[in-house]
This record gives sequence, structure tokens and C-alpha cells, in this order.
Amino acid sequence: MKKLLLFLLGIFFINVLSAQIQEVWNETYGGQDEEEAHSIIETSDGGYLVVGFTASNGSGKRDGWAVKLSKDGSMEWDMTYGGSKDDELLDVIETSTGFAMVGYTSSIGQGKKDFWLVITDKEGKMAWERAYGDKKNEVANSIIPCYDGNVYIAGYTKSKGGGGRDFWIIKVEPIAGEKERGKLVWRKNMGGNGADYSMMIKENPKDSFLYVLGNSTSSGNGGMDAFLYKLSPNRGNVRVKKNFGQRGFEHGNDFCFTENNGYLIVGGTMSNSKGFFDAWVIKLEEEYYSEWEHTYGGSHEDEWVSLVQNSDSYLLAGWTESKGEGKYDGWLMMLDKKGKTLWEKTIGDVGVDKIFRMIKTSDGHYIVVGMTNSKGEGKTDAWVIKLK
Repeated sequence: MKKLLLFLLGIFFINVLSAQIQEVWNETYGGQDEEEAHSIIETSDGGYLVVGFTASNGSGKRDGWAVKLSKDGSMEWDMTYGGSKDDELLDVIETSTGFAMVGYTSSIGQGKKDFWLVITDKEGKMAWERAYGDKKNEVANSIIPCYDGNVYIAGYTKSKGGGGRDFWIIKVEPIAGEKERGKLVWRKNMGGNGADYSMMIKENPKDSFLYVLGNSTSSGNGGMDAFLYKLSPNRGNVRVKKNFGQRGFEHGNDFCFTENNGYLIVGGTMSNSKGFFDAWVIKLEEEYYSEWEHTYGGSHEDEWVSLVQNSDSYLLAGWTESKGEGKYDGWLMMLDKKGKTLWEKTIGDVGVDKIFRMIKTSDGHYIVVGMTNSKGEGKTDAWVIKLK
């Protein structure tokens, strides 16, 4: 009787936790081959723009792909960009005249892969494109607008610097107008003898400095550490460099500025993990000292890749191999401001389902994007879910 009571209480507890958030719609987009969605923004008309890649359409094996959605998830238009080789979009912002998208291109430029900036109008028609890089590989993971109407782009370079990869940050102007399109204003590489790469760049509205999150095997406490850089916006000069990790491998994928002038970083860790990687969260004070740190996961691979800050909580998104229905499932967890789990939910079916990015919408809901082979038309489909 006692075992039965504990089992029923466990079922009740799981149902209560997963009932905290519900799907508004759950859609896939793609053809017979492979598609993935890597980033999403809410657009000024109340819809959404998703970017990633498609192997079902376009000119090459993979083409950069933008999908415009209405508020209910129906497709309004989609456009492919690229040439005869692999090209992929990883991030996007809206501009006054359309959209600015970044990723990598193997079809134009000087190297095997180059930073790739694609500028379009509001309907997704390409206005111009430009590649940045040298003879090896450069990949752009993140783009943000800057105060003067131009953009900062962050990723990594193998052509410049001292190691296998270096953080690479560039400022580009102008992205609109009739001047020299895509002019490189400044560039900054950071790293050592190992692998160093940036995942996310953000501007802190409180001090207007640039903050870049990435990962490094060149220095730190273990095999790989998460690194947070503070850069001046005018020339990209390093003001602060801090690493976070233990004896194993840690990497950071996303971060936010907290209300007490601190920082919250999410990613994965192998140090003291239950599985291959555990999902990892570290909360930093204003002076970058750890306020608290938690891991979440089971006996397999678990990872946080994106987060949203609410007034009294943090919503984290990623994937889990330890829980759910399939090989990998999309994974959501709500934490209070001390890192205590309020609820969690897995999303997926029998195959591989992964979340790559999450945003909070103007109506107070959330949207996650990623890839799935549990449903859809092809080998993998772009996957977009709205939740409330």
C-alpha cells in the first residue's frame, strides 16, 4: 500500500509540474531532406521570422533559409539564400528596412567557411550579402544592432589569432543606404593556443558595453571553461575577462543580465555530472563571483541552450537524453531566482527532438525552435512551438 501511495503521489507531482505550461501550436516546416531552425524573432507586424537551413530546396546541399510565420504559425513566405556549397543561417534581427541574418557561407568568400551577412527587405528578398574571413573557417553565431544603426557580429575564426579557433567579433556598417555596403569598421579576435569560440553577444542597456559569452580550451580550470568578456563598443577593447568551470568540461550557450546587475549563464557541464553532460546554470554577482550554481539531468546527455528572464523566475530551454519519449526530447524548466526548480516539461516523440532557441513574445507567451525527426515531411524538419 505504501509503494502504491508513493507511486500515485509521484504521478500527481509529474502531472502538476508539466501542467504549468501548455502548447498553443506545434508545427514543422520542411521538405523531403533536412531542415533545422536555429533562431527566431518576433516581427513588427506581430508575426515571427525563423532562420536556419534547408537541404530540400535551394542551390546547394544546404542553403540558408528564412521562414516568415503569422501569429498562428501558418507560413506566409519562405526564402532560400546561398550558392552551390553549404550555407547556413544561425541568427537574425529586424532592421528598419527588413532583416539582417548571419551564419556561414561556403559559396562565397575566401575560406572554407566565412562569416556571412545577408540583408533582405521585409518580404525576404535579398538586398545584398557579404562574406568576412580569410583562408580557413569563420562562423558567425550571433548578431545584435548597435547604437548607430549598424551591427555587431560574434562567432569564431580559424584564420586569425593564435589557436585552433579564436573568438571573433566584428562591427559592420552600413547595413542600409547607398554607401559601401557591409564595410568592416573594426574586428577583434581573442583566444590562446586551443579552441576558443563565441556563442552569444549582447549589449547591456545599463552601461552600453558589449558582453560576449563563449568557451575556451586555451585557459581556465578544466578541459574547457565558459568565458564572459566585457568589451568597449567603440573598438572592442577587452575590459573584463572571466572564466567559469571546474576540472572537467563546461560550456556556456546563452546568458542574460539580471536585475541586481549580475549575470545568469546556461550551458552544459561534465564536472560532477550524472551523465555525459548535465545541463548547467551559474548565477553571477555584479563582480562576477558565483552566487549559486546548479546542474540538472540524468544518466545521459542534457543541455541548456537558451533562456528567458521573467520578473520572478527564469525559463530555460534545451534538450535531454535522460527524460522524455525519444532519443532526445526538447526540455523546458522554470527556476525561481535561487535556482530551485518550479516545474519542468519535455516535448517530443520517439525520435530526436531538440530546441535551439527560445524567445518571449509580446503577448506573454514563449516560442521555441529547433529540429525534429519524430514528425514532419523529411529526414529532419524545422520545429516551432508556441507555449503559454
